[in-house]
Amino acid sequence: MDEIMKRTPFRKLLYWLIPLIVAPLLGYTAWQLLQRSRQQALIHSIYQQQLDSILLSVNQNAWDRLNAWTSLLAIMVQSSTGNERRLEAELAAFIARYPAVAAALIEEGRSVRAAAARGPAARAARDSTTAARGTVDALPAPAIDPAALQKVLSDSSQPVARMFALAAQNYIRPLAIPWQPQGYTLLLTPLIARPGAEGLCAALLVDQRRFVEETVAARLRDTGRGLFDFVVRNRRSGGILYGSQTLAAADFEQTAPLWILPDLELQIKLRGMTLTALAGRQTRINLLFLAAVNVVLLLGVTLLIRNMVREVQLARQKSDFVANVSHELRTPLALIRLYAETLELDRVPDEARRKEYYRTIMNESARLTQLINNILDFSRIEAGRKVYHFAEEDLTEIAAGILDLYRFHLEQKGFSLQEELAAGLPRVAVDREAAGLALVNLIDNAVKYSGEVKEIRVKLEQRGRELHLAVTDRGIGIPEAEQQRIFEKFYRVESSLVRSTGGSGLGLALVEHIMAAHGGRVLVESRLGRGSTFTLVFPVRQNASQA
Repeated sequence: MDEIMKRTPFRKLLYWLIPLIVAPLLGYTAWQLLQRSRQQALIHSIYQQQLDSILLSVNQNAWDRLNAWTSLLAIMVQSSTGNERRLEAELAAFIARYPAVAAALIEEGRSVRAAAARGPAARAARDSTTAARGTVDALPAPAIDPAALQKVLSDSSQPVARMFALAAQNYIRPLAIPWQPQGYTLLLTPLIARPGAEGLCAALLVDQRRFVEETVAARLRDTGRGLFDFVVRNRRSGGILYGSQTLAAADFEQTAPLWILPDLELQIKLRGMTLTALAGRQTRINLLFLAAVNVVLLLGVTLLIRNMVREVQLARQKSDFVANVSHELRTPLALIRLYAETLELDRVPDEARRKEYYRTIMNESARLTQLINNILDFSRIEAGRKVYHFAEEDLTEIAAGILDLYRFHLEQKGFSLQEELAAGLPRVAVDREAAGLALVNLIDNAVKYSGEVKEIRVKLEQRGRELHLAVTDRGIGIPEAEQQRIFEKFYRVESSLVRSTGGSGLGLALVEHIMAAHGGRVLVESRLGRGSTFTLVFPVRQNASQA
């Protein structure tokens, strides 16, 4: 592959192909990440607006309830002008009607200071309020001490003055004052019931828990529609007045104070996972999906490049195959033609020399026949039309016949042949012609790549339930990294010595296919400069007869 990569056309192709594939892939990944970040920000913004609208609705509902109380108290004061007993009775009825109001007082005056003074109606209202509240609860309800109220108003003169100033502009904004015992809030709200009564205000002692249960909780349930978890929490003590007791403050996503009761705050979140957790999980899923897509695409690019490399290799191997086959055909054909013409012209007077020429023509014809048979067999294998005819054969006899046929050829090339063919071996089911062709290919390779030491050994023996037919040479050897690839079609080891030696690159591929068809295998042991051993392994059937 390195040699192919160095070829200029292929390298230029990769230089164009990789940017064309990788650049859009990286751009698409960046665009997806950017889009998902924008989408998540938009979803989060919409969600926060929804939470804000829920909290706003709850606060507005509580504000409307206070405005209703203020209007009702203003009507009471207006209708009971000059009749303190009637005002006391109506205040008692008001407290009984609204359990969230623990006590109520009316303070009169034309100024802030006058509003801080306790009028005659306040004393009567306090007494009646306490009595009325006692008929509702088993425990006595807290009351408003006028003296304590007067002190609070004096200490809060500026906020009270601002409250009346806003009321003069028809904007009612109550003043919330912490009160004892804990859990209660004193609300001062101006009553503009008639001209000349600008300093009139109502003091309402609100039970925080009752107010939340009666006014806030119902609104939260109606607005949330079962999709949200919420609590109402006291900011000072941290106690939960309403909502889930199992959720920590950190679990909630939005917090807002209750307008009319500043000591309380509303907290809300999406039921189940928080939006942040959902967004994080979705982001992880999206990133994993995007990573998987990128991996698949990169894998596809890798496979594409590998296929391109293989196609280039195959094209080169086919080209080499044509060149090698042409060389293999040209050499024996040239010899045959030369010797045939010499004999035809009767230029060989010596009978021994004529026999040698005839033998050379026969040997070269055998070489041509073997080469053509290899090509034809390979063509049939590629087309799926190769048919083997199996029969119980004596492998020793087949091997001996092949060696006898090639003995003279080997001697002419200066090779010494050692035969170690065991006798009495079990017969095996083989295709006689195919088994002989496999052995011929191994002997032919041993001849081609033997180098200076021209020794070949052919050994046949039984090992367990297998017959091993081995061909050993003392040639150039095969690198370990190449030993599995030599059985690929058209493949030849990258070596100057191998390149200088003719060959089609089909012999070992045919040998492997033949052995696979026989249910056997071909083994190779080789060391560089020390030679190679190729072994044909034939399985022996359990009931095979002895030769």
